[in-house]
Amino acid sequence: FLADASHELRTPLTALRGNVAHLARHGATPALVADLEADAERLARLADDLLALSREEAAAPTDEEVRLDELAHDSGADEVDAEPVTVVGERAALERALANLVENARRHGRGTVRVSVRGDGPRALLSVEDDGEGVHLLDRERVFERFYGDGSGLGLAIVRATAERHGGRATVAGARFTIELVRKASESRRHAAGEELEKGRP
Repeated sequence: FLADASHELRTPLTALRGNVAHLARHGATPALVADLEADAERLARLADDLLALSREEAAAPTDEEVRLDELAHDSGADEVDAEPVTVVGERAALERALANLVENARRHGRGTVRVSVRGDGPRALLSVEDDGEGVHLLDRERVFERFYGDGSGLGLAIVRATAERHGGRATVAGARFTIELVRKASESRRHAAGEELEKGRP
């Protein structure tokens, strides 16, 4: 992991050093300033994502009640279809994971970005989907690895780490990414009781 991180940091650092050397010799131009700002932004993003992933992998479970439908409506997606579903965990971490999925859809996908929330018995399903071609079948496991793809290469790794810390998992099927979590126990029992009641009606 440290070797991968070092490699990813070296690329923008090399570009930054080259631009600074050019600045020292020839002075600033608008294009050079823009390049310097882009290099600095990439380094800052990578540092933030490295810290977020490190914290996520080391963090202990929390017992905060989080309404996934509220997160969905605050996600900035183009369309939201969310039923009230509650999980127990860390709101800030789940917000970040959802934001990473929405950003991933905007960067790599196409068309409308949709967020949905569903309860499925004891499971809570938080999904982000777009109109693009999606992830090839052979890449569906690798896409959650560290430094896979462009950007910082850590956004989807953070999503997986967050899901697993909350006792769930992250999956992808085509252009649909899903965080599967454990639904709040009392809510799951009410849902099951309601289904049994429906089955018993003539």
